[in-house]
Amino acid sequence: MILKVKDKEYSFTATMKKIVAMNKKLKVKNLRDAFFRALNNVDFEFLADFLLAFADEPKELNNDSNKVYDLMEAWVNEATEEDPRNYEDIYKLLAEEINDKSFFGKKMTEKELKAQMDNPLADFDINQVISNTAEKVMGEVVAEEFKGYKG
Repeated sequence: MILKVKDKEYSFTATMKKIVAMNKKLKVKNLRDAFFRALNNVDFEFLADFLLAFADEPKELNNDSNKVYDLMEAWVNEATEEDPRNYEDIYKLLAEEINDKSFFGKKMTEKELKAQMDNPLADFDINQVISNTAEKVMGEVVAEEFKGYKG
């Protein structure tokens, strides 16, 4: 993936080592869910972390998130009518880079990738909902069980 800003090109490549390092940093097991949740929330910190981790020439960015934020902002600000750009576009380019290397678990077709990016439920954490519901139900069961109990 290449971002060109002011006649300078910055290249970013997904590799197994970089993906594993990002999973550890983010403390996630499922990169696909975490990535598309961040995309739907337009999480700039997440995006900058990925760009910093995937940078082919990390020395250019001095391992500095602020330089990555400046790069992202400059890239978006260079938008034209013929080449409109926004922050979601950077996510899309990154998603294509990750998908091309099958790091979402399987290589998705262009249509599958677009559907995943457009999925409004991508940031919906079903496990958290189930956990919260189970806690509530267990609390109600326990309360009912001990109703009238005098200790």
